[in-house]
Amino acid sequence: MGTKELGWSAAKFSAVRFLALALSVSTAAVAPLAHAANAVDAKKTRDKVVEYNQQALVSYEAKDFETAKSLLNKALKEAKQAGLDDDKMTARTYLHLGAVYWTGFQDRGQASQNFSLAKKIRPDIQLTPSIETPDLKSIFDSASAEVETAPAPAPVKTASSKSSSHPQPRAAAVPVESTGEGDDEPALPSTMSAPLMCGVPEAVPPGKDMSIRCALKPGINAKVVQLHYRVPGEEAYQVTQMKKTPVGWWVGVLPGHVMKAGTLQIYFDARSSADKELATNGQVDSPSIIAVRQKGSGGGRGGDEDDPMKRIRDEQRDAEYEAGLHRRRQGAVWVGVGFGSGFGYAPAGKLEWRKIQVSAVTAPVGMFHLLPEVGFLWSENFALAAQGIIEFIRQDQLQGDSGPTYSGAPANFGWALLGRAIFLTDLGSGNFQFSFAGEAGAGYLRIPVAPLKGKTVTDDQGTHLDPGSTIYKTDTRLIGTGLAGVSAGFTYHISRHFALAVDGRVLMGVPSFGAMLEGWASAQLAFGGRAGPAQAVEEGEGEGEGEGPGPSNEAAPSSDSPPEPSSDPSSEGE
Repeated sequence: MGTKELGWSAAKFSAVRFLALALSVSTAAVAPLAHAANAVDAKKTRDKVVEYNQQALVSYEAKDFETAKSLLNKALKEAKQAGLDDDKMTARTYLHLGAVYWTGFQDRGQASQNFSLAKKIRPDIQLTPSIETPDLKSIFDSASAEVETAPAPAPVKTASSKSSSHPQPRAAAVPVESTGEGDDEPALPSTMSAPLMCGVPEAVPPGKDMSIRCALKPGINAKVVQLHYRVPGEEAYQVTQMKKTPVGWWVGVLPGHVMKAGTLQIYFDARSSADKELATNGQVDSPSIIAVRQKGSGGGRGGDEDDPMKRIRDEQRDAEYEAGLHRRRQGAVWVGVGFGSGFGYAPAGKLEWRKIQVSAVTAPVGMFHLLPEVGFLWSENFALAAQGIIEFIRQDQLQGDSGPTYSGAPANFGWALLGRAIFLTDLGSGNFQFSFAGEAGAGYLRIPVAPLKGKTVTDDQGTHLDPGSTIYKTDTRLIGTGLAGVSAGFTYHISRHFALAVDGRVLMGVPSFGAMLEGWASAQLAFGGRAGPAQAVEEGEGEGEGEGPGPSNEAAPSSDSPPEPSSDPSSEGE
């Protein structure tokens, strides 16, 4: 039966076939794009889940278990809505929630159920090292990967839930709490270890606006909270006012045009209506540092999604290391004086004063050396210095024969001036350093040649020493005038203003060829340099005064980028 018998024309049939083909091609083209879009959304959600876990662990360590539970519930809600039910970070979230239920609320049933949900997704999952305790591990080990039901959902604390006696259950397997002002904004921490806490990221991408949140300790009635920032290459800080949200956070935005490759320095302060400083987070001379770089460009520690507290512990360790340093810091100028001696070599040649030809000489270079020095610490690991060498030579006379009278006198000192490029490496606590330097300069260093009897000759004046081969007074072999060499040594900083050092070097000279092996010890006095981090204070000191051991950033999250909050070592254990 032909198409005409069915009432179809050939043209209509061709049009239908064309439309069907076009539809199939469009579907094939759109499907990969939709898959790619879903993958991007899933990654963003996963990053947000990681961030919630990091914030929750900060609250966990501060024993603010309500906030920790709320943040983990929000993480599970995000994961569920994005279809990440079987993601390993969802399993990690269940594990953290189980720890909160046991450690914070002594609810073994809820703890076991959440541990079981974690094991169901990842049978090989283990407790996060930062929260592991013997009793928690016992409950975790006893939890089975088989669960009949998830923990019962709880009503959501929103305006709609108040007006309804039968709230709809949430999709999350555990209760989800809300601030009542929108789930995108977390609740304020119930426990605060510093007057002003801010979420400062370690690294951000360039060219994008970045929001930063701060929280003020209850009882501090600030009129304004200000964000001060300084971009690379500029001396002055710029100031932007932060806005207070309905929940109580103070939010400031760093514009994208200041987010240039390099480092951005920021600090915060809260002020009263009379412009009196009430609290600070960082200072002009000890700001927080943000690295602005493309993702994957290096320079960071990298993440550890199985232990979101790892970076916080790393930062605490770095802060403790910095606080323990009492050596001079970048920008310092030092003056020093050293005392030492050397041993030299000069090939066969003529003496400097009497011009007598002698064989190769190997001998001490003078009695001792004084080494004055002035230096500038260009960075924490590099310095420039100018050093002088003053060599003292003892003059001896040939016993029994003073010889003929000659004009002039042999040299009784040598000198040199050297420029030094010094590379420094911290050893141990950082107050003990190893140094390596390249050196070049000019001067006249001299190897003394002791008096020596020459040949005995007999002439019309009788038998006597040959003046042409006898050294009647201490003479010298010259090394220089151009000098170059390398040195290495150790420096111990007793304080940021005083240090002791021992060094050794090899120095060679031209055109009067020779070499010297020298060693010396020195004392150095330093001035200036940037301020290091303040030493940690005892718990409870400075409470409510805005003065503290430095930036305390352990609680407040950034709203539009995934920075992790940094924790102040002095607040540990509060």
